[in-house]
Amino acid sequence: MKKSTFRSSTILKIYYLIMAASVIALIIGKERWLEGAGGTQAAMWLYYGVVIVGILILVPALVMAWFWLRRWMTTYKVEPGLQKVLLIITIPMMLVIGYMLELVFIMIFIGLGGSS
Repeated sequence: MKKSTFRSSTILKIYYLIMAASVIALIIGKERWLEGAGGTQAAMWLYYGVVIVGILILVPALVMAWFWLRRWMTTYKVEPGLQKVLLIITIPMMLVIGYMLELVFIMIFIGLGGSS
């Protein structure tokens, strides 16, 4: 394994550990909001936090998947014309997948904790 690959892999692991900690912090914030019958201002900031953390989780993952696909096509010597078409098609497809995953993340978060 190359040293730069190992370094970037470690950085990505630390990044996603930070994102996992932020998701846990959002869940704890929601639980406290539910227990204290918080106002709409607190709920708005929790929602913004969920959206921002979801984007920060999904965008790097989709970019890494796109780079992996590009590397895979060069490794297996896909024809240049087909390679260009596949890369162009995957961009909107990954954007739709990312948007749908973000909506699922929001729905799961809203469903956690139930109602008081």
